[in-house]
Amino acid sequence: MQRFPAVSAAIMIVGLAVAIGISVNMKSTRVEKYKINTSARAEMVYMPWVGIDKFWADIKWMQVINDLGSLKDKMDEKKANYFYQQFNTITNLDPDFASVYADGAANIAYQDLDKALALIERGKAKAVKADWRWPHQAAHWIIQIKVNPEKDEAKQKQYRQEAIDYLQEAVSLNAPWYVENMLLHNTAKLQGKYGDEYLELEAWSEYYEKRSNELRGAAGDAGGPEGAGAVDPGFGFDGQDSVLSRLRERIIQRCRSIMPDLLAKNEVDKQKVVRAIFRKVNPEGHYAPKSLAAYAPGDLFDPLLADTPITPYGIDLYDYEMNGRIVTLKGPFNTVTGKPVAETFKELAEMMQKDGKSIQRLAAHHPDKTEPK
Repeated sequence: MQRFPAVSAAIMIVGLAVAIGISVNMKSTRVEKYKINTSARAEMVYMPWVGIDKFWADIKWMQVINDLGSLKDKMDEKKANYFYQQFNTITNLDPDFASVYADGAANIAYQDLDKALALIERGKAKAVKADWRWPHQAAHWIIQIKVNPEKDEAKQKQYRQEAIDYLQEAVSLNAPWYVENMLLHNTAKLQGKYGDEYLELEAWSEYYEKRSNELRGAAGDAGGPEGAGAVDPGFGFDGQDSVLSRLRERIIQRCRSIMPDLLAKNEVDKQKVVRAIFRKVNPEGHYAPKSLAAYAPGDLFDPLLADTPITPYGIDLYDYEMNGRIVTLKGPFNTVTGKPVAETFKELAEMMQKDGKSIQRLAAHHPDKTEPK
């Protein structure tokens, strides 16, 4: 009978003992036990893993996810500290493990915001590629945990400025539109303009001009007017889904929504400012110059200001009565007076105001009239 080699048996026994020892040690530090009495025990010393650091980081991350799912009680400060140390261990192994920074910080933020922010800062310092989600998350937590509950106005402003700094950083990393929206919202609050539609509009306009210059400057640095090499196509400066196009749409809507009230209150100075802002964003379409109301092809007067004439558009052939004659307006000129249509409508408006009559489209009363070929 062949005898079992004693050396091999000894090696197997030693290996088994070491494996058991490691297993017991790992089990004793598992999070479900939560018997972490010293800070030293909560920390794990980083050691080289013979070139497979990323692999061990993945294994460690799966363990931590399992531990997070095994929590029997709510997360508290002690547990948050333990997880924070585990997240640091994982990111020591793999500094570019983006999910650990983002998801890890999210799991401990409401128990220990300082450690969550420290983890975000660690990611910014260690990771090769920065991620806009990190500063965006940090800003969200600061607002929810520090700004909203704070009663002291000075401290609240200080905390909100911290959030704004993070949001500006996120924006610089090509964050999507809703992050800029969050930045606009909090900037208006910090400046005391939130809740006042006119003051908010001023803040939006200032931000629009600032971002427009930044993005167009980046496009110029890229060597072309479109800036394809500098600005992400999804968040470019002039695309349908771009930051500026969305902000432009918001400014247009706000200008139009507050103008009727400014007209009713006869706030002339504010009207001038709103019109200037409206023109600056260069809206597409046709809007009455005074009320900023949209109007349809063939309209002669401001929809909100009935006695205010406007320059019509979309007119090929319309018949109007002027001083007892049928006046055919074709193209940009009046066929009778030879004057531009805009001047003609000014004359018509003046005549209408004097006579108290309305200008009616006569085509409906003359169905036999057709546009000449």
